[in-house]
Amino acid sequence: MAHVWVEHQQNLLQSTMIGLGAGLLSGYVVPTFTEASADFAAGAGILMFGVSAVSLILLQFGLPGPVTHHMSLPAALVAGAVGGVLGALLGEFYSRLFLIHGDTHVDPPAFAIFTMATVVVVIRLLGGGV
Repeated sequence: MAHVWVEHQQNLLQSTMIGLGAGLLSGYVVPTFTEASADFAAGAGILMFGVSAVSLILLQFGLPGPVTHHMSLPAALVAGAVGGVLGALLGEFYSRLFLIHGDTHVDPPAFAIFTMATVVVVIRLLGGGV
C-alpha cells in the first residue's frame, strides 16, 4: 500500500486480533480490580489506557510497537473484548477515511475513543444507568 497509517497494523485481520487481545486483557483487568476494591473501579480503565499509551514509546524509536490505546480504553469502558475489537475497527476506518484517503489529520485513535465513549454513554443513559 502506498499510504498507510500504522504499516505493521494495517491488515484488517491484524487489527481485529490485536483489538481482541487488548479487549480480553482490559475485560479481565477491569472487573478483577473492581472486585478487589470499589476504589479501584475508575483507575482500572485508566491503567489499561496507560499501559497501551506507554507502548507508543516504541514507535518513537522506529520500532513496530502496537497502537492499542483506542482498543483498550473502550474495552475497559464496557469490560469486554467487543470494545477492543470495535475500537480497532473504528481506528482503521478513521485512518482510511481521514489520513489515507483524505487530506487532513484527524487522529484515528482519538476519534475511535470519542465514538466508542459516546456510544457507551448513550447506551447507559438509555438503559437508565449512569
